[in-house]
Amino acid sequence: PADLGERYNGRSLLALGVRAESACAPGGALDRLMNVVVAQGGSACSGEMGPCKGFPRSLQKAEEDYGGDYSLINDAARCTIIVPSAAVLVQCLRWLLTTASTAQEAELPKFEPKLIKDRQSASFNPESEEMCRYT
Repeated sequence: PADLGERYNGRSLLALGVRAESACAPGGALDRLMNVVVAQGGSACSGEMGPCKGFPRSLQKAEEDYGGDYSLINDAARCTIIVPSAAVLVQCLRWLLTTASTAQEAELPKFEPKLIKDRQSASFNPESEEMCRYT
């Protein structure tokens, strides 16, 4: 429809996919942010870029979860940061949520937490997605 540009504030599904692919690429915005956060946590931290959500899955998720509004998809591009302890998690989150202190940090994408998966719980079973707790 002609009103898609207005309805989604110029955020077409194609544009979202292109931005996600760019963010996930080596040296892309999300990759740079992940590497800086991993450095904040020290040598025991590690990071891994996740795959970008493809168009078929994006359309399916938009329809199932957001009434067809694909502009509400939050995880088109994602990464995983693995920390060795709750203390290091707090340290990394504190850095993410503070204002940039250097010009290099100011160039990184803004971070707004949407979901944290708790996989440190004793009850976590990696074979069962239901065992994850979300906060």
